[in-house]
Amino acid sequence: MDKQNNRDAEQYLEHIYSNSKDMLEKMSDIVWAINPGRDRLSDLTHRMRRFASDVFSANGAELRFAVPLPSRDLKLGPEMRRELYLIFKEAVNNVVRHSSCTSVEITLLISDGILELSVQDNGGGFDPDNDGEGNGLANMRLRAKKVGGVLKINSTPDGTRVDLSAPISKRRFPFPGFGRDI
Repeated sequence: MDKQNNRDAEQYLEHIYSNSKDMLEKMSDIVWAINPGRDRLSDLTHRMRRFASDVFSANGAELRFAVPLPSRDLKLGPEMRRELYLIFKEAVNNVVRHSSCTSVEITLLISDGILELSVQDNGGGFDPDNDGEGNGLANMRLRAKKVGGVLKINSTPDGTRVDLSAPISKRRFPFPGFGRDI
C-alpha cells in the first residue's frame, strides 16, 4: 500500500472510531436518563459535573460549578432529566467548540419550584439568532419548550450566557412533561 492509501485508511478508521464513540456516549445518556434509580437531582448534577470536568480539563478552561445543597435533592422525571442534561451538554459542547474561552461558570439553582441552569463563558461571543449550519441552538430551544421552560441566550464580545428556567413540579405548574410531584 502506498502512503496515500495508508492516510486514507487511517482517516477512515478515525472516522469509524469517532462515530462509534459518539454512539456509545449517546446510548449511555439514554440508559442513564431512563434508569429509575437515577431520578434524583443529585444524580443529574453528578453526571453534569463529571461531563463538564472531563471536557474542560481537556480544553484547559477554568471551571466553576455550583449546584443546590443535598438537602434540596428532589426527584425528576425521566423526560425532565433527559432534556435538562441534553441542553446542558449542548451548551458545554458549544462553549468548547466555539468560544475560545478561558473560564466557564455553571450554576444550577432551585427556587420556588423553578430550576434555573446557567452556563456562562468569557469567550468571544456569537450571534444567537444565527445557528450557522448546525441544529444545536434550535434543539436546545425545542428541548426547553418540551419541559415548559424558557431558554435565553445572551452573547457579547466578552462572552456568552445560556440560561434555562423550567418548572419542576406538576402540582405548581400544570403543564405536560415535568418531573414528579415533590
